[in-house]
Amino acid sequence: MNRKGLQHFFKLAIAPYIDKNAVFDKLGPGGPDKQAGQKGDYMQKQQRCNKREIKYLKKEEWEKLRDSIDSFRDIVLIELLYESGCRVGELAKMDIQDLDFEAGFIRIRAENTKTKTARTVYIPQGILSKVKGYLKQTRRRKGLLFRLKKRRIQQIMEKYSQGSGIEATCHTLRHSHVVHALMDKVPIAAVQKQVGHKRLSTTAIYSDLAPEQVKEAYLRRER
Repeated sequence: MNRKGLQHFFKLAIAPYIDKNAVFDKLGPGGPDKQAGQKGDYMQKQQRCNKREIKYLKKEEWEKLRDSIDSFRDIVLIELLYESGCRVGELAKMDIQDLDFEAGFIRIRAENTKTKTARTVYIPQGILSKVKGYLKQTRRRKGLLFRLKKRRIQQIMEKYSQGSGIEATCHTLRHSHVVHALMDKVPIAAVQKQVGHKRLSTTAIYSDLAPEQVKEAYLRRER
C-alpha cells in the first residue's frame, strides 16, 4: 500500500472516534457545557459543605468562655487568638518584634501563614495593653511571644472549653472572629485581609451565618 493509501486507511479507521466532545473524554462525558455545569454543581456542594463545617460561638458564649479563664497568660493567649482571628499556628510563631504597640498592629510573617502571604493584623488597644502587661511580667523583649507549641495552645483551649461547658477549639475562635466582625458591619474585604483568606469567596461563606446586618452592608455597597 502506498503513502496516500495508508493516509486514507487511517482516516477511515479513526473517523468514528472523533467528535466535538472527544477532547473532554478524560474529564468526563458531555462536552464543555456539561463540564462547566458539573464544576458549578461541585462548587455549590462544596460551599454547602463548608457552611456545615463552620462552628462559631455566639457573643455570650465567647464571654462565658473568656470569663472562665483563671490565668493571666491564658487570658492574653486566648483573647489574642479571638481578637486577631489568626490561626493557632500563626499565634505559636508570633514574635515580640512583630508587635507594633503604637499603631495597634501585629505583622504575620509569610513563612508562618498557611497561604505563605504576609499580612498586617489589627489588634484592639485593650488586648495590646494586656500583651504589654504580660511582657512586663515575663521580663522579655525579644523572641517568641508565648514560647508555646501549637499543640500546647490547643490543650490550653481544651481545658477552658471543658471547664466552661462551651464547646470550642482554637479554630472556633477564628470562625467566631469572622462572624462577629461581619455582624458588627466590618466590610467583608477588611475581614478577608485581617484573617488572611486567599479568596474573598471564602470569607463570603460566613456572611450567610451572620444576620441581617450583613445584608444591609451589601445593599449599601450596591447603591
